Amino acid sequence: MLRDWELTAARDAMVDQTLDARCTITRYTGADDEYGGQATATTTVASDVPCRVHGEPIFGRYAQGVEGTVPLFLVSLPYGVDVRPQDNIAVGTTNLAVMRVVDPETWALVTQVECSTGVR
Repeated sequence: MLRDWELTAARDAMVDQTLDARCTITRYTGADDEYGGQATATTTVASDVPCRVHGEPIFGRYAQGVEGTVPLFLVSLPYGVDVRPQDNIAVGTTNLAVMRVVDPETWALVTQVECSTGVR
């Protein structure tokens, strides 16, 4: 069994050695508009986050709330980062919409999400 400090060291090493890009995570939030309704606002959750977009998209999976198949990209982020379905991840000029956060195990070294291209 790993001790807490060993798991933390392994997670830090994973970030340093494999997460070779940087991203910004944004989230849509509601805001009152001048007419008493709701307007969509975007909040930056985190910026300059280490990440890795893994190779080619995964085809043939059904994404929650989307009919048919969509290409999904697997993105790795530091373990425990605040990311949720429907967040947006910007990596350079590529915008990815988070479709699903892969259920992490307590011993996981990174947080992984499945994303589709384009911002919702």
